[in-house]
Order: sequence, then C-alpha cells, then structure tokens
Amino acid sequence: MSGHFSFGHRLVHCPRCRRQVGATLSVCPHCDFHRVRKARPERQLPPPVQEPVVIRRPPLVSLRSALVILLALLATFRPRV
Repeated sequence: MSGHFSFGHRLVHCPRCRRQVGATLSVCPHCDFHRVRKARPERQLPPPVQEPVVIRRPPLVSLRSALVILLALLATFRPRV
C-alpha cells in the first residue's frame, strides 16, 4: 500500500512500530503504543443574518403551457416512418 494513509484515511501508521493501525484506535494492537488524538478545530458559525430573507414561490405554470411542452416533447421522440 502506498502513502502514509490508505483506504480513505481509515488506516494510519503507528509512530513506534510503523505498522498500520485503524484511525479510530487509541492504542496500537502491535506494540501497545498509546496514540494521542489531534484536537478537532471548532467550527465557527457564520454571523447571523440581519435582514430577513424573502423566499418567493416560483410562478405556477398554467395547465395549457404544460400540455404544450409535453406534446412538443412527445413529438420529438415519435418514431419516424
């Protein structure tokens, strides 16, 4: 296996015995080395929105225009004789 990590960061190398260890393990099963996990950085939330967000509904397509579009699509795919 190539590289320091493999299989989508599920395996890492033990610093003591250099064998592959599961990334979720805190102790190497080969040499009993206790790994120190890196602290995860806290995600900062974006600032709150000051003005209200207006969500508009899309205009409703009339039944007639929907029927015209459907018939046009069907006409393009009909078998030619």
